[in-house]
Amino acid sequence: MSKSLPIVRYSKPSAPFLELERNFFDPVEQDALVEESARLYDLYRAQPSRTVCKNCRAPIGPPTFVKQNISYHICPGCTHLNGYHEDTEPFYRAFFSDDDGEHVASHYSAPDRKAFEQRVEAVYRAKLDFIWDVIAADSVDPKSLAYADIGTGLGHFIQAMLDRGITKAKGYEPARLLVNQGNELLGGDYLEELKIPDLDALLPELEANVITLIFVLEHLLDPRGTLEAMKRNPNTQYILIAVPVHSPSCYFELLFPSVYERHLSGHTHLYTDQSLRWLCDQVGLDVIGEWWFGADAMDLFRSGRTRMHQLEQPEAGIRDWEQMMAPLIDGIQETMDRNKIPSEVHFLAKVRR
Repeated sequence: MSKSLPIVRYSKPSAPFLELERNFFDPVEQDALVEESARLYDLYRAQPSRTVCKNCRAPIGPPTFVKQNISYHICPGCTHLNGYHEDTEPFYRAFFSDDDGEHVASHYSAPDRKAFEQRVEAVYRAKLDFIWDVIAADSVDPKSLAYADIGTGLGHFIQAMLDRGITKAKGYEPARLLVNQGNELLGGDYLEELKIPDLDALLPELEANVITLIFVLEHLLDPRGTLEAMKRNPNTQYILIAVPVHSPSCYFELLFPSVYERHLSGHTHLYTDQSLRWLCDQVGLDVIGEWWFGADAMDLFRSGRTRMHQLEQPEAGIRDWEQMMAPLIDGIQETMDRNKIPSEVHFLAKVRR
């Protein structure tokens, strides 16, 4: 490994998130999101009970907290946070691909080209910069590699790659509606429909040198098995793993149950620094880049603001809360980031050969 590796980064500005996710702050729209989460919780509670850790397969241990009548358990072995119910194929199919993925498309489709490009600029260029810098530090030309983006959505990351001059880029997505719209926006057949159960069969055939999993690993039935399948492909050199992390947002959601839960609702389990490193080590992946950042401070700010609306507090108080807290968001978040407890992390791992 190069002496300049691993590269470790923390934080990012909150302003782009504020601009992109305005619906989270709208009192009316957030009520619709709460109703949607309630339906998802009902579906999850109907799944079989979990007895072993999703990550390391050790007994899950006693409850750590209970939220929405679901207990969550920190694994005594690897520290992974587990919801008390299993992730099943019917559960994920209902969420991602039934009805051609209409449910997930309602969250990730773009109303127009401008909105698509805005998300590419605000979110995905920085992700590519991170990958680019780490691979270059490993003495490899990132532009010369082939890329596969699993769970690509509309192909925002593919667009960022094309803009950078990467010519070998392909995206795979279970929601047919997103695939169709994404190919129109990208101007070519860059995206391909791939149902989640078919992923492991695809992996040995991929010619990609870099496989990216941006908020995908936590939605797979067998995350370790999928990573091991990627490693067995001789073409695979690097894997980007972006996952949600057990963070203060879990407790903000617990304390504000009437506010839309951005973090621990669609996710049934959450990684920690220790549980993710355990997984990489078991599979045979060397972490050469890590980027810790989150929206926990934003969640606290949003939860307080929304709750004040629900309590019908005067607008003067709501404005005072905003003026008091808004300038502090990035500083509070950076403290969480540097302690490696933000709501997400990006790991770039090199396949150990």
